[in-house]
Amino acid sequence: MASLEIGIIGLPNCGKTSVFNALTGTGAPVTDYAATTPSANRGVAPVPDERLDACRAAASSRELIPATVEVVDVSGLVRGGGRDGGLGGEFLQHLRAADALIHVVRCFTDDAVFHVDGRIDPADDAEAVDLELLFADAGVVQKRIERQEKAARTGAKEARAEVEVLGRLLAHLEGGAPVRTFAEPLPHELDLLTAKPLLYVANTDETGDPERVAALRAYTGPIEVVPVAAKFEAELAEIEDPDERALFLGEIGLD
Repeated sequence: MASLEIGIIGLPNCGKTSVFNALTGTGAPVTDYAATTPSANRGVAPVPDERLDACRAAASSRELIPATVEVVDVSGLVRGGGRDGGLGGEFLQHLRAADALIHVVRCFTDDAVFHVDGRIDPADDAEAVDLELLFADAGVVQKRIERQEKAARTGAKEARAEVEVLGRLLAHLEGGAPVRTFAEPLPHELDLLTAKPLLYVANTDETGDPERVAALRAYTGPIEVVPVAAKFEAELAEIEDPDERALFLGEIGLD
């Protein structure tokens, strides 16, 4: 069983499922439209670690079992989807149990794959999804405030103290800042999306799209951006034989 779960988020047609397939090799169907049901792809990705070979040799073990992570790929999140009552909110429920998030941002050009806004703008796309996560978290915090206010009226001191913290947290979210930058300890059992560690993946074509990757990095600031040609990597993951994969990479000048 995987000990770590990672959720993949992004706008429709950004390449989330290609990243999912590259990680897990499951070959999940890739569609060129926004999904209309709150389904999710789930798979397990091994975590290569060269130190395991040394451990196996030292222990004279015949079997080597790498660590794994469970990867969850939810449907594309459209603008407005994170608001209360929206279908995107159902998509996001799949991610509440995730330990970290991968935010896939489209940097590639492909006339055969339409963009929901009709143009490629990585920074704007990333901000659109980040805002939906903020809206979703604000909704969760608001409901918790309402519940704890009822408890506070019955005289529960802990509830009153929590309402004060939640009020500051809600203001923090409404100001456009994620929970991970909130300086105070969070109340227990408050599972918020923007509190999770985040990694941006710039989905590029095989040229690397350096200008768009740079634009995305300018937006994300200190949070890491990893450029990945997801379509190519997903196709490579379908080659199961390691020797055949190495031969293919060698033919195109990659290791």
